[in-house]
Amino acid sequence: MKLDRLFELMDPVEPEQVLLTLAGSTVSRLAGRAVFLGLCGEAAAEKASDTGDWQVLLHEGMDAEGLAMLVQAEPWLPPVRQGRAFTDWLVDQGVLETHQLSQLHAASIRVGWPLFQVAMEEGSITEREYVEQLSRFCGLRAATPPRRMPRTILRSFPRGWVEHLELAPLRRYRGSMVVAVARPLPGRLLRQLQLKLAEPVDLQLASPAAVSAWRRRWLRRQRRESSA
Repeated sequence: MKLDRLFELMDPVEPEQVLLTLAGSTVSRLAGRAVFLGLCGEAAAEKASDTGDWQVLLHEGMDAEGLAMLVQAEPWLPPVRQGRAFTDWLVDQGVLETHQLSQLHAASIRVGWPLFQVAMEEGSITEREYVEQLSRFCGLRAATPPRRMPRTILRSFPRGWVEHLELAPLRRYRGSMVVAVARPLPGRLLRQLQLKLAEPVDLQLASPAAVSAWRRRWLRRQRRESSA
């Protein structure tokens, strides 16, 4: 029942893409994220990590809504807005053709990678095109690289959010914390972050590779700042 509910919550993303997003090393990352957010206990997370089986999280008490939120925060999962899939948007915009999309679906299942990871690897869509189209689709601005890491953000932004989630704090601007993401955060997760920060959050988009690089840079500098 929980599994059926998970796929229902993820609609219109195909179940195959959900399963591919949950494959491999993602399980350990999701398990750690679940503990951090209070969605499951450490014992359940350790069991899921040790077995590499994400379904353990559901069997050990996590609800489908919680797992759906975690999966929806994964950078390679095809986004959805107002019931419309990003893949359909790309076809409508002429960025991909229907037969290309079908080929990408087949290739993603064959190699075991999420669709957009395959699309960028094969050159069906460039990182720049991906971010530009996703920005238009979601109504979010594209992020600009941080020139420096302000000390106030290194000291005040909660480290656990950067360690456990695919996001990178960039700067404060006009009363909001600007945070780079590779796809929009689920609303429930965004509200939790804003509550933790006690200030508005301005999500801006970047490629998964850029967000990952900015996260690593922030964590290195934050460690140095903490030990100074």
